[in-house]
Amino acid sequence: MSRSIKSRLIDREEVKFNVIIRKRERGETHAETKRSGKPENANPSLEEELQLKLLHASKKTKRQTLKSQWFEAVEKGHTGKIAELFAADSSLIYAVKDFTGLTALHIAAENGLDMVVKQLLTASPSEIESTIYIPYAGRTPGATALHLAAGKNRRKVVQVLLAARSSVDAIDFEGRTALHYAATSGSCQIVDLLLHSARCR
Repeated sequence: MSRSIKSRLIDREEVKFNVIIRKRERGETHAETKRSGKPENANPSLEEELQLKLLHASKKTKRQTLKSQWFEAVEKGHTGKIAELFAADSSLIYAVKDFTGLTALHIAAENGLDMVVKQLLTASPSEIESTIYIPYAGRTPGATALHLAAGKNRRKVVQVLLAARSSVDAIDFEGRTALHYAATSGSCQIVDLLLHSARCR
């Protein structure tokens, strides 16, 4: 059985389980049995409900494991592992790491991993303008990968992001652009890159 079919089956079982629980909470299952004329034991048994719970828990655990492996691979710059995990679950590219509010692209940009940034943008070009939303460790909500790379003096990453058409005019929640970040970090090279990119667009 293919991965996608298994995933759909698990999703369907989760839906069934949630419907059952909501109906029991509202006391609807007994009334529905009377209306349908079916015997009460036609309703899912506790054993069946337990099986559905286990399916739900199994899927959640698997997702957490994949997510943990995903961020580890990104932080270490393991492009092969990133490709493998993305093939297993493409939604990982939108995942946020714990309470930091950072996606894989933010982490790669901030750490200067230009090859990983290229890989992630190839997989999902729209991620280029994703923003952080939690004020964690001095980061300002609304910042994009370009903000973070400029603030950390990651010249190669800035070049990759500009080539991919990242907006130089994007502002964080404090009204600062990537140029402000670059100026604050004292990187004349990145300031020049951003100014040149702004003039050429």
